[in-house]
Amino acid sequence: MKKRQRRSFGRQLVFRLGGCLFFSIVLICICLFLDIREARQRNQFYMERMNEQWEEELEFMVSDMDRMRFLHLIDDGTEQVLREGQEWGGQERQVEKERYLRNLLNGLGMVNSNVLRVTIVTADGGIYGNYVEDSRSSVALAEEKLLYVTENGKNRRAVTDVYQGEINLVPYTLLTLSYSLYPVEGAESLGTIYIDLNFGAVKERFDGVRRQEGWYSFILNGNGAIYQSGDALQETADG
Repeated sequence: MKKRQRRSFGRQLVFRLGGCLFFSIVLICICLFLDIREARQRNQFYMERMNEQWEEELEFMVSDMDRMRFLHLIDDGTEQVLREGQEWGGQERQVEKERYLRNLLNGLGMVNSNVLRVTIVTADGGIYGNYVEDSRSSVALAEEKLLYVTENGKNRRAVTDVYQGEINLVPYTLLTLSYSLYPVEGAESLGTIYIDLNFGAVKERFDGVRRQEGWYSFILNGNGAIYQSGDALQETADG
């Protein structure tokens, strides 16, 4: 009888200990789940803030693009040059047109520090820019590096991949946006404007964005990463 009581007591003790252990494990799992969820929420909030900050940087990078792509609609002189073409008016008029657009495009480039070069190619092949001496080669290189092209009626837009180019023999990391120039009325394009952005300077600003320790930053396009933070590059090299 005593043996049975001892066995019964032992089983009860085991069951109680097992219940306590099970309850402890459940409690630990709940705490871990809550901690993980809280950490995930904090990380998501941090990523959203980072994305907002980077979005502001990108918006600043492409600020004044509308002023450039609609230049022919804003400025009557530009529209006249595009409509005349490269042959109209003789040599004297051609020099006048080149001077006019070079000064205008220089001013646009000074407004946005990210813009290094602006080039306009007319429908008949005339070319104008704030760096005329290398405009044709720069346009050819930009066309070679095209990555995305969107066609939406008159709103043709294109963007290159990030690539290495030169302006007045100075090397830069460039990203080029191009837009077709159409009149308000009519479906025939007057030309195309190419806007070369200094992606190297933008990368430096991204590198200056504060990040949590152990976090890496990337900007991706269809060809992969066009930007990755310096610590990510070091990690890749060490790996």
